[in-house]
Amino acid sequence: MLQSILTVIAASLSLAMSIVADAKARGGKCRSSSATVLAEGPLTVVYKVEQRNALGTIDSPLMGCDRSTGRKRVLADDFNENWFDRPARAVALHGSLIGFAVQAIPDGIVPVDFTIIRFEGVRASSRRLEREIQLPGKPKVGSLDVTNAGAVAWVECPSTGGFETDPRPNCVRAGNDINRVIAIAPGTAEDVTTGFMKLGKGRTIDPRSVRISRSAERVSWVQMGRRRSAPLS
Repeated sequence: MLQSILTVIAASLSLAMSIVADAKARGGKCRSSSATVLAEGPLTVVYKVEQRNALGTIDSPLMGCDRSTGRKRVLADDFNENWFDRPARAVALHGSLIGFAVQAIPDGIVPVDFTIIRFEGVRASSRRLEREIQLPGKPKVGSLDVTNAGAVAWVECPSTGGFETDPRPNCVRAGNDINRVIAIAPGTAEDVTTGFMKLGKGRTIDPRSVRISRSAERVSWVQMGRRRSAPLS
C-alpha cells in the first residue's frame, strides 16, 4: 500500500514538473532581452520593449503576447498614446484578455487628449470582448481589473495637468488626493462613455488596490487600511 501511494505521489510530481516546464518553454516565445514583463498569466504575457525609432529616439510600446503561439500584438505605442507604466499597476489580465489605461491624443493632435481604458486580446477568441472606455476629466489611473464578461473596475486620481503617464506623485498611495473607485458592468458595447458606477471616494483610498472578485459579482478596494467592497451591478 505504501509503495502504491509513493508511486502515485511521484507520478503527480512528475506531471506537475512537466506542466511547469512546458509553460516556461511556451512562455519563452514571448521573451526577449529588451523586454520588461509587466503582467503575465498562463495564457498571456504583457511587456514593454525599448527600441530606437527612425528619428533616433527611444520608443517603449506596450505589447501583448500569446504564450502558446508566440503571436505578439502592439497594444499602445508612443506616438499618439502613452500608457500608465510607472509603476505598471494599470495593466490587468483575465485569460487572454488584457485591460490597460492610456492617455491618448486623437490623430496626434495636441492638446486634445483624454484618458481611456481598453480591453484587447491577443487571441481571436477574445477579440469579440474588446472595449474602449473614455474617462471624463482626463484622470490618472492607479490600478484596474477586468473580467472576460467585459466588466472593468479602476481607481482614478485627479489629473495634475499636462500629457503625463506617470501616476506619481498623487496616484501611488492614499492621502494625496480624493481618489474614486469606478466600475462598468459586464457588456459588449465597443465604445463606452456612460454607465459609470461610482462605488467609493476619499483621500484614504489606496490607488493600487482595486480588485474584482473571482465570481465577478463584487469590486473591492482598500480604504483607511481596510478592504471594502460593493456589488458589480
